[in-house]
Amino acid sequence: MRDGILPRNVICILHDSPEMIRKMCKREFPNYEFDEEFSGCGHDARMSNAFSVSQCTVHPTLTTEDKDAISSHLNVSYVLSPQLRAEQAIIEARNSLKLVERSFEIGAKAVKGESSGLTHGKQAWKKFSTETEDSSLFYSWVRRPLEHEGILYSCGNHLLGQPDIEIEGEEVSTALDLIDIFAMYLFVDKPGDRLRTGGTFQVAYDTPLYRITSSSCNRYEDDDLFYNPYGYWRLKQCDL
Repeated sequence: MRDGILPRNVICILHDSPEMIRKMCKREFPNYEFDEEFSGCGHDARMSNAFSVSQCTVHPTLTTEDKDAISSHLNVSYVLSPQLRAEQAIIEARNSLKLVERSFEIGAKAVKGESSGLTHGKQAWKKFSTETEDSSLFYSWVRRPLEHEGILYSCGNHLLGQPDIEIEGEEVSTALDLIDIFAMYLFVDKPGDRLRTGGTFQVAYDTPLYRITSSSCNRYEDDDLFYNPYGYWRLKQCDL
């Protein structure tokens, strides 16, 4: 991890009153920053497309009602989490979900996670906020699969204090399964020092064996919201 580079969860909230969101942050989430520079900019016609293209592609949850709410918003607010140290990231991921839930309670139209480029529908966000397992945080904040130069990968694990996951040499459906299963290994089994570059990973005894390597995040600049200071775990099927 590069010194001094800590992620922040930037949350875009569409609504009708920036003052309501500002007061919510000040009174209920004092560690979260209401972005005065970019918030309160009035209706933004670009948001309908921005929310549509960033919705979860694995299980899309934007309903017609959500889309109508997005297109009718009057204002846009951006809220920034505290800087996320790895040991506190899971706690803050839960706090961010509480903030999202509270935003809807006071009239938010829609919410997008800017730091992973991920949108869910209102009901999906509310459902995530009631779940207690760490695995739900992965599905809340991490977008997958994305593709770059033939590599399929996740984006958002930096918000949970972990490297993102890359899959080399697999079809999309296989890569998605591997990303999700390996993520559950990270967040549920918590391998810690048992996970290291050069090791192997296997879903089941009769499935392919994957070699694990690690790398820095060179896909995004270190001032990009998607930048992961913890880097990537890459899985590639071992040669027979």
